[in-house]
Amino acid sequence: MAPSKVKSIVVKTTESILVILFIIFEDLIWDTFARPVIRYFKKLALFDALKDTFLQMNRYVLLAIFIGIFTLTEVMGVVAGVNIFNGNVLRGVLVYALKIPIAAFSFWLFDLTRDILLQFNWLRVTYEYLMKWVKKLTTSELYIRVREVARSVRTSIRRLKNKYFEDAGFFASLRNHYIYFKSRINLK
Repeated sequence: MAPSKVKSIVVKTTESILVILFIIFEDLIWDTFARPVIRYFKKLALFDALKDTFLQMNRYVLLAIFIGIFTLTEVMGVVAGVNIFNGNVLRGVLVYALKIPIAAFSFWLFDLTRDILLQFNWLRVTYEYLMKWVKKLTTSELYIRVREVARSVRTSIRRLKNKYFEDAGFFASLRNHYIYFKSRINLK
């Protein structure tokens, strides 16, 4: 096999893996857990006081706090992954679940203090580079196709859930029958 063909296969495989992982992260973790936590944080009165504190903080102290929180979340992600890989799935999921509010806080902090933090040239360059790759990934043909399939699957799952688990669904009907017959039949 020609080296260019091998390189092409490796690049396409890597792109596919990144797209799928990004979609899983975006749909499952970000939309389902992190975004609601951030919305909740923004509503808390405590965060109004923190907001003023962070905005008036020395930029080096702010950077140290942000990097500390960000590093903690990344270490928790690695610990969760190692636990899951080693067969300690429950512990891994628990560590990851604990990571989500901390990560949401770091996203909130970055969003709040972006202008201050991006005054550090190395952080601004890193952020812009990362955003360029995210944009490249999310505008790729593969991402768009996988996203459409994921939406279709999600819609089908919601339809099934509504059909069988909502108030007028199959299991609700079974529950109603159970309650009806249970009240009519006395096996004592």
